[in-house]
Amino acid sequence: MENTQPTPNKPIVDFNAMDGKTKVMLGASVLGIISCFLPLVKINFFLKLSASLFDGGGFGYVIFICFLGVLAMSLFGSAFSNSKQLMNIFVITLGALWGFLNTILLLITWTSGVSPEPVKQSIFDFIGIGFYLASISIIVMVFAQFAGPKNN
Repeated sequence: MENTQPTPNKPIVDFNAMDGKTKVMLGASVLGIISCFLPLVKINFFLKLSASLFDGGGFGYVIFICFLGVLAMSLFGSAFSNSKQLMNIFVITLGALWGFLNTILLLITWTSGVSPEPVKQSIFDFIGIGFYLASISIIVMVFAQFAGPKNN
């Protein structure tokens, strides 16, 4: 007689089977995605203004897509034969774009005459919480991907 009991479905994503590096990459990518919606910079001169990563134009969208790519590779990387190379591409792109964006932000704040002479403002007066969270997320991703334990 044939067995008619249904076989249990194998889960697509098994968090118990993930290694530590994959869990770190997953958490950092979720933090990075959240940071895209938070204020990247804030200006408290006359009006209180803030801008998220998406207000910066194309860089913000590419960074967001790279965060989504890292998230997808963390969750479904076992389904791809070249997941390590794809993860490297996403992390290197994130690091390079974030470094470029930080350089532009530094140049704009140092060369702009936004603050009057008696009131010296540092760059930390302009940086919002989204900047800090994205920086932490990208730094964690780079170290986990390239300085962490090697996966075969």
